Order: sequence, then structure tokens, then C-alpha cells
Amino acid sequence: MAATEKTLEALANRIMDLDYIIEKNHDKHVSVTAEDTYSFVESKKNSNTKKKTNSDVKRLKDWLGREDQEQNF
Repeated sequence: MAATEKTLEALANRIMDLDYIIEKNHDKHVSVTAEDTYSFVESKKNSNTKKKTNSDVKRLKDWLGREDQEQNF
């Protein structure tokens, strides 16, 4: 029975040590707000929209070139 008690005590101490480590490191983590998430998503949308727009303009220029109606953009 003494060995079991020592094992349980060792496990309890280890749990307390882990709790302390978790609390100590909690302040190191960055919290993310909904606004942060929204801003991140919007920044990705804008990047993709810009790429798509540039692609569409290139396709339009190619088409105008084939139709002999080249314009300056």
C-alpha cells in the first residue's frame, strides 16, 4: 500500500507542476479576436481579388489585341 501511496503522491505532484507550467506560459500566448480573424480573411480576399482582376485585365487585353482594338490601360 505504501508504494501505491507514493505513486499517487508523485502523480499529484506532477499534475501540480504541469498546472504551474501551463499558468506560467499562458501569458506568452497571443489571444485572437474575431476582428483579427476578419482582418486576416479580408486581407486574403483582397490579395486574391487583385490577382483575379489582373488576370481578367490581361485576358481583356489579349482579346482586344486579337480583335485589333488595342487600348491603353
